[in-house]
This record gives sequence, C-alpha cells and structure tokens, in this order.
Amino acid sequence: MEFSRLLGTGTQTFKTKGKIYKETITADFDSCYILTKNLLNSHNITIVREDYVTGYIIANNFKHIFPQSTEATEVAFFFSEPDDNTTIIEISSLNYNLAEHVAKKTFDYIKNEIE
Repeated sequence: MEFSRLLGTGTQTFKTKGKIYKETITADFDSCYILTKNLLNSHNITIVREDYVTGYIIANNFKHIFPQSTEATEVAFFFSEPDDNTTIIEISSLNYNLAEHVAKKTFDYIKNEIE
C-alpha cells in the first residue's frame, strides 16, 4: 500500500488505477455532495475521509450492499462544478465491479432526488 494512503491523504490512485464512472448532473455542487453523503449514511457506509473544499469523499464498508467486496474496499467520489448548476461526479474504485454498482446507484439516486 502506498504511503499516502496509509496516512489517509492520497486520492491519486483512484484516478490513475481505479475504474472511473463519470456523470454530469444538472444540479449545484452542494446538493450533489449532500445527497451523496445522505445516500452513504442511509446504507451505513463508512466515510473514511472527505474534503468538501477539494470535493471528494472516500468511503468503505460496502460489503452489505455488494457482497463481492471486503469491508476495507474503498470507493472515491469526486465532485467538480464547471458552472453554477452543473456538477460532474466521478466515482472510482480499484474493485471495478463495485465502482460500477455504486456509480449506478448513486447517479440514479441523485437524479431522482433533484427532479
């Protein structure tokens, strides 16, 4: 494991080695970030670290909703806002199947909530 991940500071591995699912949502950054946290909390997913200013959440403990993963398998959520009412969400994990599962659930949830 790389040193920065041991310290809980690295996110680059998710962007360089993980499978990334990307969606552009017609909603502001705050709404997307808060809805994502609400979804994670509602499923008892552990938020390992987050940075609202930088726009990311790292979470683990997806085993109860995706049994093929371990409790330690992490998923990263990256948020950027290219304009006032558009947010790009990127979801990544080194477990590609988990990333796909979580991305679909997250994108569908956010879209349903903002309609």
